[in-house]
Amino acid sequence: MSTKEVFRVIVDYGKTVAEMIKAGKYVWYNDDITIEHFPVKSNGQVELNIELVRCDEGMKSNDVIKDLDRRGFRPATLHELLAFGAQYPDVQRDFQIVALGSTWSNSYPYLYIPMLCCTLDLFFFYRKLDLWSSGVWFSFTRFAAVPK
Repeated sequence: MSTKEVFRVIVDYGKTVAEMIKAGKYVWYNDDITIEHFPVKSNGQVELNIELVRCDEGMKSNDVIKDLDRRGFRPATLHELLAFGAQYPDVQRDFQIVALGSTWSNSYPYLYIPMLCCTLDLFFFYRKLDLWSSGVWFSFTRFAAVPK
């Protein structure tokens, strides 16, 4: 895994998920990304560095989390990802950005993970906020990570 990109982000944990989605101005977002499915576990406003870590081809989520931990990072949460998306809206046009620090499971046996991504429509990339249930990640994925 490699880390090169570092972004200074202000996260307001007092904002609701809906407020943060609105601030991100996404063309589309998954309706299952709610405060009920992703409760806030912090409070207040903090300034932190988010590093975008590129994984090796074919890494599993648990392996990514272990590697981040070994390097002194923790996976970013949904709130941190949403703050990043609002403050750096164009970054997700280059690659998908995943927040392994927040997961949700419904009646299916899958864990859903929030991610920022894009869809090409004609000649424009539309910003999206979605959930993904991948067990294996590929090199076009970046993981939002926060130093411990």
